[in-house]
Amino acid sequence: MLKEKIIPIAVLTFSFLKADTLETTSYYGKFNIALESFKLGRYRLAQNQFKEIIVQDTTFDPTVQIMIANSMYYQKKYDEASKILRQLLPKLKNISYMNHAKLTLADIHLSNGKYNIAYKNYLKIRATLKDSALINDVDERLILCISNGLNENEVENLLAREKNNFNRAIINLTRAYISWLNNDTYSLNNALGAIKYRSLGNIYRKIFENLRNLKSNNLRKPVTIAAVLPLSGPD
Repeated sequence: MLKEKIIPIAVLTFSFLKADTLETTSYYGKFNIALESFKLGRYRLAQNQFKEIIVQDTTFDPTVQIMIANSMYYQKKYDEASKILRQLLPKLKNISYMNHAKLTLADIHLSNGKYNIAYKNYLKIRATLKDSALINDVDERLILCISNGLNENEVENLLAREKNNFNRAIINLTRAYISWLNNDTYSLNNALGAIKYRSLGNIYRKIFENLRNLKSNNLRKPVTIAAVLPLSGPD
């Protein structure tokens, strides 16, 4: 089953984003306090605490700025968070910093319902990742994009340009899902036939198997049914 709710971004420990230029105990103490506020869901407080670190030490610190943007993201201050990250990206050299900044930007697109843009960006990020936990996070977001409906032409264009074999398998699975939605048996079989099963992560294999097991004579166009339910009162 494809997930229907947005998956919150993982709380970043930034163990790999070590601030080498900021070595004072004071810095790490303040950072840990702000990070704890973030983990507790006190995002406005965390934002202010991370900002205070920058005020007191003007040394360029991508970790703090990314955490400020993430704190804003959880407050749904999408424009402000996006602005910070877009200004930050040209200054970043470390691929880990870049991936976390780009991931939050893609999450902003996802939260704004821009599924095609989010999908495209998640694929770009995924191709550069080595950490299996982060790959799983991105895969969950990709499935969410797929389940919310993507533009078929844009997906086809992505496939034509994609070189990464794992991404190609994901894109072909997306094509298969769209074909199922469109009740297009020929395109469904074509897309499934182009997938190398071993290139699919475990999170995608159940979807692949469900689509593959559909018999052409049982293929039916999905129907969306609206239900109106009272939120209060005796009914």
